Amino acid sequence: MSKQNHLNNIDIGQLIPHSKEMVLLDQVIDYDEHQIIVTTQSHLNKNNPLRFNDQLSATCGVEYAAQSMALHSSLINQHSSNEIPKGYLAAVRKLQLTVQRLDQIEGKLEIKSEKIAIDTKMLIYTFQLSAKQALLVEGQISIYLY
Repeated sequence: MSKQNHLNNIDIGQLIPHSKEMVLLDQVIDYDEHQIIVTTQSHLNKNNPLRFNDQLSATCGVEYAAQSMALHSSLINQHSSNEIPKGYLAAVRKLQLTVQRLDQIEGKLEIKSEKIAIDTKMLIYTFQLSAKQALLVEGQISIYLY
C-alpha cells in the first residue's frame, strides 16, 4: 500500500455520508487504489448509536466495514473532477463472525477493506475486522452506485 496524503489530517466525518456519533471510524492507517486500512475504538463508546440493550453485536462490523468502503471511495476520488459516486449497501455475503459482541473487545479494531470488483453500477469489497491480529468479522459487501 502507498499513502496518498497526510493520513493524520484526514477528517473522516467530512468524507463519508454520516455525522456526529454515527462516524464510527477514528483513523486511516493506509490506503491505495484497491484497499484501505482504518482503526477505531468507537466500539467501546457507551453512546455508540449501534448499541442495543447496552451491547454492540458483532454484526455491526458490517457497518464499520461499509463506512471504510465509503471513506475509501471518497479518498481515491477526492482529486477527481468527476462527482464522487454515491451508493448504498446492496448485499452482504460470506459473513463470518468469530465473536458475538464487539463491545467486549479491548483496544483498537482494525478494518481492512479490499475492492475486488467495480463497474458503473456496482462495487464489491471484501473486508476483515480484527483486533490484536485476531479475526472477528469478515465478509463481502456489494454496493450499488447511483
